[in-house]
Amino acid sequence: MKLKQLITVTALCTFALFVQAGKIYKCQDQNGKKSFQSTPCRGEKVALKSDKIIVLDEAGKTSSSITRESLQGKWLITHLGNTSSADLDAGEDIWEFSQNQWTAISSGHRLRPEKFTVADNMIKFSTYSVTILEFDGKRMKVDTFGTIQRLEKQ
Repeated sequence: MKLKQLITVTALCTFALFVQAGKIYKCQDQNGKKSFQSTPCRGEKVALKSDKIIVLDEAGKTSSSITRESLQGKWLITHLGNTSSADLDAGEDIWEFSQNQWTAISSGHRLRPEKFTVADNMIKFSTYSVTILEFDGKRMKVDTFGTIQRLEKQ
């Protein structure tokens, strides 16, 4: 039974890599021209947690402390949606950030490392991005193609 669950979780994660969905922001520049984009508008506040807010400056850069350096290390996935990872009985899943490389470790198996960057409230990979919803340096909540995941730094 455990193998069947592992195959199901793996298939869902693989499918999620090819489907990109997220919030759309309606923005307006100084001249009144409207546009739609996948990142918050310049100057818009995005709540990450009650004590932490990302504010984009006029250049569209974030002023928060979410940087490549603040992500370094191993992050244990503790929840998929509202379900505890322990309740899924699918093994331990970890995100590992080392310099500019991200590696997923699923049940002790390291997947192929991938380069990443951090911009605005996003972790950007070569073909997709993950939106950071909450971040305090020890815990983060991310939106991965519509699936909310909670992670804790190890």
